[in-house]
Amino acid sequence: MGLSDARLRGSRTYRNYLRPLDIEYTMVTCLPVRDGFSHDLGFTRTRERAAFRNDECDLLNVLIPHLRRAFEISRVMEERAAPIQLQPAACDHLKLQTCLGLSPTQARLAALLFSGKSVKDAARDLHVTEGTARQYLKIAFEKTGARRQLDLIRLIEGALARNG
Repeated sequence: MGLSDARLRGSRTYRNYLRPLDIEYTMVTCLPVRDGFSHDLGFTRTRERAAFRNDECDLLNVLIPHLRRAFEISRVMEERAAPIQLQPAACDHLKLQTCLGLSPTQARLAALLFSGKSVKDAARDLHVTEGTARQYLKIAFEKTGARRQLDLIRLIEGALARNG
């Protein structure tokens, strides 16, 4: 509904992402959370299926307030959960190498991120460019199965909790 077929098929997003996954139709909603973060919820259909109908879009619009409320409840519950108490020294990169199968540099980067540093600050501490640090992070994601920095932090928490 938002784009013509010609404009959609001419886009880089379609060529590089949607077409290889056999996605022809999408219906997406973006729910702002806070501080520039959002939850994006999308539905997709292949070329063999019909485009999303207006009544299906209307149904998603009916669900949006309930989804917002569910995410808000989830956020509050997460904030109230007792955090795992870790000593700063417990996150040494040698443990991360062993527990998560990371290279020494990837483990040092992960430890710096776990300690609260940004990628930019961690890159400075490692004496590498921010782009290089992001490449190390990307490889660490591939090795651990993490998709975001938060996922990696949670994996580190779990690994350290198990291996104290």
